[in-house]
Amino acid sequence: MTRFREVQPFWHNRVMLVVFVVVAAFVVLGVVAGGGRGQSVAGVAVLASMAALLAVRLVTTVDDGGVRVRFPPLKGRYLPFEQIAAFADERYSPMREFGGWGYRIGGRGKRAYNVSGNRGVRVHLVDGKEVVIGSRRSGELADAIRIGVPDV
Repeated sequence: MTRFREVQPFWHNRVMLVVFVVVAAFVVLGVVAGGGRGQSVAGVAVLASMAALLAVRLVTTVDDGGVRVRFPPLKGRYLPFEQIAAFADERYSPMREFGGWGYRIGGRGKRAYNVSGNRGVRVHLVDGKEVVIGSRRSGELADAIRIGVPDV
């Protein structure tokens, strides 16, 4: 049974949205100003790549066995409740701690899955690794995990 499900689109990240609009404006200006065919093709390719990135979403689910976090169509990660040693709903700094948003690898076995904001659930695993799951509903996510890991 699914206890929690959240789908967060990447386009909610204001920084990425502003970058996309600025790049789009430069591409349009380049085409209107009479840029060569190569410049137009390159601009369209950049816009298509950025649009594809903005279409990415983070899907987080908690079921009877654990927590699944992924960026479809990529595989993602499953954290069985038995592997969770501790967890906390907290505020964190994606830029300072992980260098930004998305699937991020930090130092000392840290991983982050996030698309925007600075709230999430930090999960400490029994093997000493750490996973931060960004969430706009981090309190609800922590509550769903607490049902499966009541002793923590």
